[in-house]
Amino acid sequence: MAYQGAAHPYGAPHGESHTDPSAEAPTGPPRAGVVPPPTKKKSSRPAGLLVGSLIVLAVMGSATAGAFLLSDHSKNNKAGNTSGDSGTSNNNAASAGGAAGGFPTDPMLVRIDTKPGWPAKCYADIGLYTPGAAAAQTLVGGSACDALPERSPDRSKIAWTRKVGDKNQVWVMNADGSRQKMVTDKIAGGRVTWSPDSTRLAYMGKSGGVRQIYSITLGGTDAQALTTDASDKDDPQWSSTNRIAFWSKRDGVETIYSLDPDKPTQAWTKLTKDGVRAVDPEWSFDGSQIAYSRGAYPSGDIWVMGADGSSPRRLTKSSAHEMDPAWSRDGKWICYVRGTWDKPRIRAIRVDGSGDRAVGPADKDLGHPNW
Repeated sequence: MAYQGAAHPYGAPHGESHTDPSAEAPTGPPRAGVVPPPTKKKSSRPAGLLVGSLIVLAVMGSATAGAFLLSDHSKNNKAGNTSGDSGTSNNNAASAGGAAGGFPTDPMLVRIDTKPGWPAKCYADIGLYTPGAAAAQTLVGGSACDALPERSPDRSKIAWTRKVGDKNQVWVMNADGSRQKMVTDKIAGGRVTWSPDSTRLAYMGKSGGVRQIYSITLGGTDAQALTTDASDKDDPQWSSTNRIAFWSKRDGVETIYSLDPDKPTQAWTKLTKDGVRAVDPEWSFDGSQIAYSRGAYPSGDIWVMGADGSSPRRLTKSSAHEMDPAWSRDGKWICYVRGTWDKPRIRAIRVDGSGDRAVGPADKDLGHPNW
């Protein structure tokens, strides 16, 4: 179902179609500049300190996760499982997995809706949410519309998009919320994404009335167009293997493709091939798989496929709308959002399809999770 109503803060609900050219035919590969190849950076953190910190976090995380998962299981049983879960067996599996310490307790970046209205109106902050907590911790507050947070691969920074008046902007900050700065105000809404070496961002700009993928340094210089074709597109996601996945309507319905940012004039690789709307591509941290949302609102599901588009399979099983997947660091879990645009609820599921469970609080509107 296409969104109808007041204008969305970013032009359309995330993952939804933007205004499309009236006559769109398949095109050849786009022309663009070349993005410098990524370089690996080593951590300067002492090994002993890192190991000690991980041990403390693991102990604290296990306690928190265990308490939360038991509480979640109990609530589902008492409520008669009315939240759209696929069945009682999944909830039992969730409790068993949590008790075994298998559920990640890493804090997620989230969009916090401070007042109702999304997506026609945006009252959104950026925050951190730890599974099991009663509420999220605000990192970026205020009157601006702040959304779509993305953590850098080296975990040191966070990028997000901001709308102030009729201007869309890309911002970055340190992981603790400090040193916030604007990178560019030439964005046309949509997601931002990090290069593998955490030195550049890819984002949606507009050229000749068409949304194109660009990359830019964190200092706001050396902006380079990675696409120049006539088709509407969005949701760029940069992998650890230096590929950018995105959806485009070049061949009609929203279809996920990937391109090489070092050789953007080469032909795109078509990843979804069944003719069904596919958006929100998210790479696993090792770059071997892509999670995505398949199907039109309000009936989208979370699917997973190989990096080359092979072996696509449905992951979630409910009849509710599901969107915005994101991977856990170990590649074993995917968090996602279930529900209507104005009532997003964060959940998580194992990549094998088991253990589907609520993660966020039932009375808070949290969206755009990023683990």
